[in-house]
Amino acid sequence: MLCPIVIKKDMDAQSSYTTFVRGKTILFDRDTINAYLGEPLTLPPSEDPTVPTLCEYGINEEDNDWDHAKIVRDILLPGKRYKKGKGDESTTASYADMTLEAAFIFKFLVHNVWPKSHVSTTPKAVTPLIWHICKGPMLPGSSPEN
Repeated sequence: MLCPIVIKKDMDAQSSYTTFVRGKTILFDRDTINAYLGEPLTLPPSEDPTVPTLCEYGINEEDNDWDHAKIVRDILLPGKRYKKGKGDESTTASYADMTLEAAFIFKFLVHNVWPKSHVSTTPKAVTPLIWHICKGPMLPGSSPEN
């Protein structure tokens, strides 16, 4: 299998894609996507300028502080669990075992954010991102739904 060549793009450069659905123009440029999803989160400046300010996901990811029992309960169908690998250790989550919302986010991620050849399972390490997107951003002063 050949690996695609990755070309570094200027993140400030506008790129767009336009398609037509039932005679209507659908735009996929940064401004349209941001307007649909909401403007990007702006974090307050860090007290220590040498340390970047992290959102809740970044803090949990940096500390590897995830409640995988809650993640399994929220993004996998009832009765489903992580798949076991060698040594009886949980290693992957199956697309077929995910809730509709989690499966949609998983497919979006593997086709647009992290393209890869295998699209039916995801490493256990990626499930917190899927869970975080499903639950929505935790903004300062907000509380979790559950």
